[in-house]
Amino acid sequence: MPVISQICETIDTLMATPAFQRAFDFLEHDAARTVDELKAMAVVHGAPYKEHLQRSPMYRDRLEASGATDCHIDAEGNVIGRICGTGSRPQILIEAHLDTVFPEDTPLLVTEKKGFLFCPGIGDDTASLACLLSVARAIRHAGLRPAGDIVFSGTVGEEGEGNSRGIRQLLQKTLPNVDTVISLECFGGEHLCLEAIGIHRCEYIFRAQGGHSWYKFGTPNPFHALGRSIAKIADIQVPRTPRTTFSVGLVGGGTSINTIPQMATMKIDMRSLDMGALTQLADRVQTLIEQAVAEENARWDSPDRVVLEKTVIGSKPAGSLPEDSLLAQLAKEATIRTGFTVTLAPPSSTNQNIPLGMGIPAIVIGGGGICRDMHTLEESYSPKDAYRGAQRALIMLFALAGLDGVTSPLAAPCLTRTALC
Repeated sequence: MPVISQICETIDTLMATPAFQRAFDFLEHDAARTVDELKAMAVVHGAPYKEHLQRSPMYRDRLEASGATDCHIDAEGNVIGRICGTGSRPQILIEAHLDTVFPEDTPLLVTEKKGFLFCPGIGDDTASLACLLSVARAIRHAGLRPAGDIVFSGTVGEEGEGNSRGIRQLLQKTLPNVDTVISLECFGGEHLCLEAIGIHRCEYIFRAQGGHSWYKFGTPNPFHALGRSIAKIADIQVPRTPRTTFSVGLVGGGTSINTIPQMATMKIDMRSLDMGALTQLADRVQTLIEQAVAEENARWDSPDRVVLEKTVIGSKPAGSLPEDSLLAQLAKEATIRTGFTVTLAPPSSTNQNIPLGMGIPAIVIGGGGICRDMHTLEESYSPKDAYRGAQRALIMLFALAGLDGVTSPLAAPCLTRTALC
């Protein structure tokens, strides 16, 4: 049987099953409670590397109250809960990230205007966390039991320099038998993402003796070496296809205006849809920075030298889920069944990168609703019809994991893993 026919038959069977239909309908009735939970969670800080202090315990308790079992926090701060199946495989992971981009001193207050809820981080990704809780409640309400295990998780470290440390921990240590990954992000319920942008991020530190700007003039200057580096990097030509980008996003160092600094730093972000192109770019950047340091040292008749240090602060593999794969076709069909027109989101860097890099089928879908101005203090979220995003997730989970005694799992065990670099 063609894959799409198998998918449609499975969904038809699920929708014709009274217990599954009760869970499906419950999600619409649960919408008001989901909004209330969203408001409550939005004012709990999820600052980078601080998620374990407040958000992780809060989410563990809410996940347990929503019907998941064996709810706990792992060594990295991820929250995990299960809906146990009648068999151990396949194991389907559905996750949303606990962290936001905002520091812990950011004031958090939910306000409402014209149907939108305003609060930093309320959409990305707190709305998705609320969606997961509603799905868990729907499963409990209808008494559904999957054939394979369904694992719910609130993950840490998705944003910025977190480098997806949470889902790395899950897939490499906490949950080594995950067969398929669904990541919820603050897209609308019609969106799904199949492409993951590869990332390589480095911090470069330029060190020298430094000293008084008058008396020590003539000694190599770390800022000048940094400036030479940026000028060279700015002139790099990158391919349009595969799309490849670079940016020096942060610089720092120095003591005062009348001091030759002892240290200068810069952080550079490099991205590509192709790992080969990304590696070539990273090698080129390294060569140019080394040249810039050598030029600064040669510029002055001085025994002092600028010394270069490099630290890799982030690395995510590029990857893609084929459009004709079972998971992609299932996501499209489930989107249609919940009344949306399928929209492919542009490539992005999310937790999807990690399972794809390991050879595990993975997709990003929107949790529903509308998010605006994400990563700004004016971030807002409209929960209008967001329950339909939860309904899509419910369909996908039970199509993949199977409904005990009703449908067989569509997901196959993923028995081969690729080690991450």
